[in-house]
Amino acid sequence: MSNAATAKAIGDALRHAARLRAEGRSDEAARFYQTILAVQPTHQPALRALGGIALRAGNHELAAACLGKAAERKKDDAGLSLQLAQALTALGRTDEAVSALQRVLRLKPKLLAAQLLLGANFGRLGQADAAIAHFRRALQIDPACAEAHVNLGSALLLKGSLVPAVEHYRRALALAPENLALHANFVPSLNYLPEATNATIAAAAQAWGRLVPRHGRSAWRGAADPERRLRIGYISADLGDHPVAYFLESVLAAADRAMFEITCYSNRRDEDATSARLRRSVDHWRPIHGHGDESIATAIRQDGIDILVDLSGHTAGNRLAVFADRPAPVQCSWLGYFGTTGLAEIDYIIADRFAIPPGEEGFYSEAICRLPDSYLCFTPPPDIRPAAQTQTVERPVTFGCFNNILKINPAVVAAWSAILAAVPDSRLLLKTRQLDDPALGRALAEQFAAHGIAGERICCAGGAPRAALLAAYGDVDIALDPFPYGGGTTTIEALWMGVPVISLRGDRFTARVGDSILTTAGLPELVAGSVAGYVARASALARDRSGLAALRAGLRDRLAASPLCDAPRFARNLEAAYRRMWRDRCSAARAA
Repeated sequence: MSNAATAKAIGDALRHAARLRAEGRSDEAARFYQTILAVQPTHQPALRALGGIALRAGNHELAAACLGKAAERKKDDAGLSLQLAQALTALGRTDEAVSALQRVLRLKPKLLAAQLLLGANFGRLGQADAAIAHFRRALQIDPACAEAHVNLGSALLLKGSLVPAVEHYRRALALAPENLALHANFVPSLNYLPEATNATIAAAAQAWGRLVPRHGRSAWRGAADPERRLRIGYISADLGDHPVAYFLESVLAAADRAMFEITCYSNRRDEDATSARLRRSVDHWRPIHGHGDESIATAIRQDGIDILVDLSGHTAGNRLAVFADRPAPVQCSWLGYFGTTGLAEIDYIIADRFAIPPGEEGFYSEAICRLPDSYLCFTPPPDIRPAAQTQTVERPVTFGCFNNILKINPAVVAAWSAILAAVPDSRLLLKTRQLDDPALGRALAEQFAAHGIAGERICCAGGAPRAALLAAYGDVDIALDPFPYGGGTTTIEALWMGVPVISLRGDRFTARVGDSILTTAGLPELVAGSVAGYVARASALARDRSGLAALRAGLRDRLAASPLCDAPRFARNLEAAYRRMWRDRCSAARAA
């Protein structure tokens, strides 16, 4: 074909494609652009158009490939680089996205979308200060930008600035009260606030639940047979090396597969060795990352799931919106979140008498299903020896907390300061990945200094892989549970490593997980009912060095022998709960 004929064919293809796009027929238009690129692989308009179509369709690999080639020759085109950055962000190619966005902002420093996206990418890289700076610039460009407020709030959480973060969430909601994503950020943040109540937490969750789009409920299907083999579906973003898996793995391995067929729906981008072990313990494994809510709901219906169980709640990567379409006859929330989802279509929350005492049913949109022991069952990590025992009597007492620093509020600092004051020469070790930032450690030390605790008694350490984190309990004699948002994984891991935990029983689910763990482990004396009792118990245990050493020496054996590590017992109790739910559903179906 001559050059003139080729040029005419390309011109005709461009006109056809433009007409199809105007008619909303983008898929057909894309084929014309692909034909052009087969002839001229560097054709700028075709690369840009096909990249834009692919970006809107969610085909981010194709979008990045096309837009990347186009941007190589159009480095001064801010709009093109912004589209490329959007595709790279979706692919998790964060460093490349940052480079593209920095190029955009050199050209157009007041481009709001670029400031927001660059801040979000810096947040993914853990560079909180850079993220905060770009979100503040976004608010300078548009003070009424709800997205900038909520993103700034999330970035401030990375810095441990809870109160300012929640204030930005509130401003975002005032600007965009019908925005579902804004509510989704606000709801979990309330659990950290001492002044929040069960009523305010429930109201926020239910406000979110009312905004979730519904696409139609599925009718009853399958046999209403109360005793048949049941299909259980677990849906989570955390089916890998994550605390959720630490409490799920042994339960799946102990499941009665003759009576329960298990399917996991994994919303995790990348699988790891833990994912592989979980996969081997179930009948079916469905990766759902990147799939839309409706398509996931359709897949669940096609799998014939009888009981669908959410394991994420209002945490990152959750797919709670799938439950709004009622893809399964019975739907539950368990394990991944400490509170109500606020979603009317979730029938049950699985808990225990400690986490949700009788009388608090009104704070939950779900019916309460209480397991007879704790609602948790720990999978012990392999090949991890207990922390050294002999050090307890050879050194000053070290208290420790390996929790998220957002849980360390002024009331916690005051109580811990009182404990340190009551135990001369003692020190406090704080260890979490947020303390990789030395400025956060200095800020915490200043809070203790205001209570008369010298800075050298507050030791701050950054994060570590799990094995190293557990080994660090060798430097801790007594762990202190924060409040009102206490630990779960950190509490049971401390016990496993031979470190007793002092916990304060509080007024909400998050403040009672320690009670659930410690009482089930046979250690109710470590749970206090007041701040004064909390301080007194920690101080008394620290002063009783021989008693402390004896307690530490037997902690792992005590935990291992308790229901907290008895996976067959837990699995039977959980399966009995599922069976009761199913019988009730069958009875309701027959009565309808």
